[in-house]
Amino acid sequence: MKRELKKQLKELQTAYPNSHLFPDEELDEAYIRYFHDGLLGSGKEYGISVYDLDEIAWLNTLMGYQLPWKDALQLNRECWELNHEISVLELGAKHKKLVKTAAKNRKLQLDFSRWATETPKAICYSFEEN
Repeated sequence: MKRELKKQLKELQTAYPNSHLFPDEELDEAYIRYFHDGLLGSGKEYGISVYDLDEIAWLNTLMGYQLPWKDALQLNRECWELNHEISVLELGAKHKKLVKTAAKNRKLQLDFSRWATETPKAICYSFEEN
């Protein structure tokens, strides 16, 4: 692992000592960077939890790009409410209408043009820059 990545992983392990989400060598670089940014970086000001991060990553995966932290957190919470308090991790490609309604309810201007045509098999933690 690169030196900077090891440093970020150590920061995460120190900040969340009881978490099993950050085992040493098993994680890929995108996963560590995503969690580091969400918990200790630009997402920190929004009080995002480790649980929110996986749900947000799943929404990002369905959307096809990484949402801004503030928008992603609002979308996650509204989807939770609209989906009768079922985790967004249960949503799939067929739930585009629900997510659009959630975005509209929160007055979020989101791009749905890259929405998944099939439910992805895994969460994506890294997206190419727009």
